[in-house]
Amino acid sequence: MTFDALFIPHDFSKRPAQVRIYNVDQLNQLVQGQPERAVYDYDAETWMNANGIEQGLPRNLGASGFSAQYTAAGRQFEAKNGRPPNIGLHGNVVITGNHFTDVPQRILDEFPNKTTMNVNELIEDLSHGHGRGHGY
Repeated sequence: MTFDALFIPHDFSKRPAQVRIYNVDQLNQLVQGQPERAVYDYDAETWMNANGIEQGLPRNLGASGFSAQYTAAGRQFEAKNGRPPNIGLHGNVVITGNHFTDVPQRILDEFPNKTTMNVNELIEDLSHGHGRGHGY
């Protein structure tokens, strides 16, 4: 199981990163806890810490805004209600393709400021609480 994913940090001052994930343990480490899946689109899955709210993790403004405005579920909600949904994702978020496949290119294209990082370096940076100059 190897796939490309989009990592969206909860710290809005850091850049999203495209990473290659090799196992589910790396996904756990990126969301810093037990991953929980949400589906807002037909070809992608959104992963976040299942206990993010209980742990007091900050709202992920980038991932929440993207999910509300650029996904099929967000667009459908807005068409029906005249406003985008209030999606509140907390902590770091990882977007993958369905069933642990590559994140769709159209999603990557929505994040032109993303960087590309080695997943192990990103996990190490997260565990130390800094970006080591990567600006992710």
